[in-house]
Amino acid sequence: MAPTTRTVTDPASYVTVAGTPTLALPAGFVEARAVALNTSPVADLDFATLKQLNGNWLGSANGQPRVYTFQGDTLRFAPTPDAAYGVVLSYYKRFDPLAVTPTNWLMANAPGIYLYAALLEAQPFIMNDQRLPVWASMLGAATRALMMADQQDRWGGQMTMRSDTGNP
Repeated sequence: MAPTTRTVTDPASYVTVAGTPTLALPAGFVEARAVALNTSPVADLDFATLKQLNGNWLGSANGQPRVYTFQGDTLRFAPTPDAAYGVVLSYYKRFDPLAVTPTNWLMANAPGIYLYAALLEAQPFIMNDQRLPVWASMLGAATRALMMADQQDRWGGQMTMRSDTGNP
């Protein structure tokens, strides 16, 4: 089972091929954040389920893609591109195993998660079960801090309520 831990990548750029409705997904792909055509202006594509894509677009004329879905290890567009379009894919990917690369995003940006997880896993082996709650708490705090930083990065600062009609 693949770990659920993931990282945001720099947006990847691809080019469609006229008459071909699919592009291969990058290695380690977990989930898309955004898919857009690099046109002027940039055209954000909407997600559609495979059933919606087949029901609404199957057999339609080729044109500039408006929606996308996932089919196996590919990104599928509808309508099928009628020309070469630049595609920008912002996505989450799996971390590379530390056996493959000596470090990764998580190790560089939140090393406490590795530390507390390793200490938590080690306690039963060194028969120090009374420390399990301590390391579980520290791991939880480090994980929550990372998730809050991710939310801050995605959606900015605190939300503020504004009224269109003046002061409430």
